[in-house]
Amino acid sequence: MVFLVLLSYYLVFRGSKRGYLDSKYWLGQPKSVVKVLFILQLVSVIGFFLFMATPGGWLFGDTPRGGVLGNSTVFALVLATFFIASASWAFLAKKGLDGSKIAAIGCVASLIISAICAILFVAGAVEEAKSRWYVVLGTILFAMTIVLSDGVAWNAKFIKQVF
Repeated sequence: MVFLVLLSYYLVFRGSKRGYLDSKYWLGQPKSVVKVLFILQLVSVIGFFLFMATPGGWLFGDTPRGGVLGNSTVFALVLATFFIASASWAFLAKKGLDGSKIAAIGCVASLIISAICAILFVAGAVEEAKSRWYVVLGTILFAMTIVLSDGVAWNAKFIKQVF
């Protein structure tokens, strides 16, 4: 699923002649803000690997035990929902910026859905029967970007620009 998200970004961004920090997807943010958000994105990636990809993380170790994500079906559903919403964002953002109001609404919704999933990851990490510090830290670092930078800040700028 991670590869699906990366593939979606590659397919949308491959034709861009601008560098990542100069991308139109920053929606005209000042370069200083873009740099801060980029640093937070890097921290978020570290967080993702802490809670998902470490030997004891949720993908390669123990899935959540107890709490909101303690049921394996619920965990799989939240995880799949997160990845599908995340993978759809790039396509919807491109179409939304090109003028499609339906795609713009879908783009906003994809980030809200991703943010809700990230919040559930944090809740699931702290509700585990035996919380692991690196899983809790990882979900919080990850959620900083997914919830605040993307779900709130990027969406606010996008909504103002597109609508």
